[in-house]
Amino acid sequence: MEKLKQGSIFGYALGDLGINFNFQAIAFFLAFFYTDIFKISPGHVAGLYLVARMWDAINDPLMGYIADHTKSRWGQFRPYILFGAVPLNLILLACFFTPEISETGRVVYAYVTYILHGMAFTMLGLPYSSLSAVMTQNQQERAVIATYRMFFACVIAQGVVTLGVPAMVDQFITKYEKAEPFESHYEEVAQNASYDRMMEELAIRKQLIKEKKSSDDVMKQVEKQIPAIVQNEAYVDVLEKLDKLESESAQNEAVAPVGESMDSHQDLENTDHYTLIIKQHIEKYISYILVVKQKSYFKSVVMLAIGSVFLLLVAFKVSKERVKVKSERYKLKDIFSIAFKNDALMALSLAMLLNTGVWVTGNAVALYYFKYILNDQKLSIYFFAVSVAANLIGALIAPTLTKKFGKRTIFISGSAVVTTFGIVRYFTPPSQVEMILIVSGIFAVGQMLCSVCQWAMLPDTVEYGHWKSGKRSEGIPFAVFSFMQKAGMALAGAVPGLILQLTHYVPDTAIDPGTPAHSGILWLFNLVPAIYSLLCIVALNFYNINPALYNNIMKELKEK
Repeated sequence: MEKLKQGSIFGYALGDLGINFNFQAIAFFLAFFYTDIFKISPGHVAGLYLVARMWDAINDPLMGYIADHTKSRWGQFRPYILFGAVPLNLILLACFFTPEISETGRVVYAYVTYILHGMAFTMLGLPYSSLSAVMTQNQQERAVIATYRMFFACVIAQGVVTLGVPAMVDQFITKYEKAEPFESHYEEVAQNASYDRMMEELAIRKQLIKEKKSSDDVMKQVEKQIPAIVQNEAYVDVLEKLDKLESESAQNEAVAPVGESMDSHQDLENTDHYTLIIKQHIEKYISYILVVKQKSYFKSVVMLAIGSVFLLLVAFKVSKERVKVKSERYKLKDIFSIAFKNDALMALSLAMLLNTGVWVTGNAVALYYFKYILNDQKLSIYFFAVSVAANLIGALIAPTLTKKFGKRTIFISGSAVVTTFGIVRYFTPPSQVEMILIVSGIFAVGQMLCSVCQWAMLPDTVEYGHWKSGKRSEGIPFAVFSFMQKAGMALAGAVPGLILQLTHYVPDTAIDPGTPAHSGILWLFNLVPAIYSLLCIVALNFYNINPALYNNIMKELKEK
């Protein structure tokens, strides 16, 4: 067969950039969006991820069967890229849309949209990945294809998503606040507001009231401090303490609505009564800023969705199905026998599940780690920047390493690096931010080598399965892999959600060192990915395709 042209590889790999604009928005931000923006409990998020994957156990193999039996003027797999790009990204937008409904309604809405997204992702992603198996049968060309794909997915897409989304969100928040200011907005904001400081200010304000200052002047001072309280993420503590004061108050006098002047200075002289007014202002501001954040995330995802559709259509136009192999048509009932008889596929798929768990858990929990452990969420930008640079290094060295040592060996080596440096990062003190970033960079290089190898190894299981069973299927191996990838995402969503729930994590509340929630986030960011990678090494010991065996398989298949 004629050597695959670089332009074809490049154009095909652009599709993975489009897919990962979509996939990584879900992987990196959806769990955090659900808990901290959409206000769904971590327990519900864990359940959502698990239920969605239970459905995928049926949906993905069925889609593999449909793709294998597709015939069209565009080919076997390409039409799904053409007709799936727009629906996939519309459902992505639905996932980040926040209708004004009850808490139960929000949970139901999240279930429906997330499961639909998984189905749309399978409808497009599975045929797209299967396409690589019919572009070439050359092992090294497949390694190059996988390298290009991972370059676009883990360097370009990850850079755009992890660095671009927070920047876009901040930019849109600023625009919304200017266009739709809260109340009259504020000329100045106290930078170090806290509950204790607020209580000290109460005494001063009471004195102002006694001195016959107008209630409007007093309320303006209250308003000025509220954004700082919220921005410093202390508002949950403030509200809890205000609730306590409210419950302890012996008075049940009516409170004037927020924004209205009070006629009686005597009412304002009562501290308990005054705290109720502050509570109303804080709650109103929280509602306002949540709406602003919701709109900002949605608008940011719109930008990704537009880019995703364009890139997928380019991949459809450029990619060609070149491998034509006569094979026995299999029936629907043969799906599971084709999959489970392919022992190399089973071992590699288990490794895929665990490696996806490493990738998604570490990156998704990073938002919690920097916000609550290092107490500076803006540091996550540096973490993602280091990860992108490390991914680039991994992508550049992967083809040379796989050619010299073999894909399985490099996959195992990359997993060993992730295990080792996950443990090292766990024991690195939070004060040593530079060391944490360096260790994270080495961790990410190992992770990238694993990602390149797993996708380069997968097409080889197609020929291996054909050789063992006599039935050729591109769709079923890639369906199993697709399911395992999403199962890895479920693992990365359900386990953190469960641990956060069990450790009594409360969004936007300071977490003290030594508390269960603090320890839970440390484990999730460092040791859980290390454990997954260690298990990945175990799984890869059961993958038995090496260059000599593969060459023998190809020889025997051509002789049939």
